[in-house]
Amino acid sequence: MFIWNTAVKSDPHQSLVGFVQMKSLGRAGQLLLTVFTVAAVASCLPKAGTDVGNGLTVKLNLQATPELAAKQEQAKALASGVVIDELWVTTVKFRLTPGADCESPDPGVDIPGPAFADLLGPGFVGGSRMFETMTDTFCKLSFEFDEAKGAELPVGAPPELADAALFMRGHRADGVVFTVRSRAKDSVKLDAKDGSFELDGEEHALVVGFDLDAATTALALDTLPGDPIVVDDKTNASALKAFEKAIRTSAKLFDDDDEDGKLSPAEANAEHELGHGGPE
Repeated sequence: MFIWNTAVKSDPHQSLVGFVQMKSLGRAGQLLLTVFTVAAVASCLPKAGTDVGNGLTVKLNLQATPELAAKQEQAKALASGVVIDELWVTTVKFRLTPGADCESPDPGVDIPGPAFADLLGPGFVGGSRMFETMTDTFCKLSFEFDEAKGAELPVGAPPELADAALFMRGHRADGVVFTVRSRAKDSVKLDAKDGSFELDGEEHALVVGFDLDAATTALALDTLPGDPIVVDDKTNASALKAFEKAIRTSAKLFDDDDEDGKLSPAEANAEHELGHGGPE
C-alpha cells in the first residue's frame, strides 16, 4: 500500500492594544467583555465527540505498503516482480471528522497544505504532521491530492513532481522502466471501519497506507507499450485513470502503536485498521 504541524501565533501589538482598550472600559465593561470572550471561545469548540480535557494531539503520516525490507533501501519490490524506485505525492485539506457518524456536512480543515510526502521514505517531508482536537471520536479521515502549482519542491523530490499530484518511477520484472505522473485533484475518503473510532490518550499517531500491489495491478503494465513506458494524462490515459482510482480506494487508515510514523507488518493488519476507502 500507500503525517503537518499547525500553530496560531498571536500579534503582540494587537494584544497590547486589547489590554489598553480593556483598561479603559472600567469594571463593568471588563466583566462584560470577559463573559463575551468566554462565550465566543466556547462556541468555536467542536460539538461532536467526547470531551478529552486538555485536548488530543493527533500525529499523521503517509506511507506506501507493504513495508520496505531493510535490504531494499529506497526501492520497493512487489510480489508481481515490479519494483518501485520512487513515489511522491502532493496533498492538501486533511480533515479528521469528529463525531459518531458523518451524516452532517463537515467543511473544516485540520491541515491545509500543500504537504509533500515521500511514500517510500519517511512520509511527510519534515516529519509527521500534528494538529489539536477537543474530541476523541471520529467517523472519517479525508484529504485531497493536488498539483500545488507554483510551490517550491522539497529537497530530494523529483522534478517531475512540479505541478503534479503524484509521480512514480519503477521498472517491470523484465527491466522495462515506467513512469506515472498524475495531476488529478482527487479526494480520498477513509470511512471508519465500524462507523466511528476512538483515539485514547493525550497524543495519538495514525498512518495512511496506500496499497502499491493494488495500484500497480490496476496499471496492467504488461499490456502497455513503450520502453520506457509513460503513463500520464496524454499517454496511456486509461491506465492512469485505473491507477488513480486504485490509489484512492485501496488506502487505509491505521493505528501507529509505536508512533514512529511507519507501518510495520504487525500494525498494517485488520486489528489496527481504523478506516478504509471504498468502491466508487
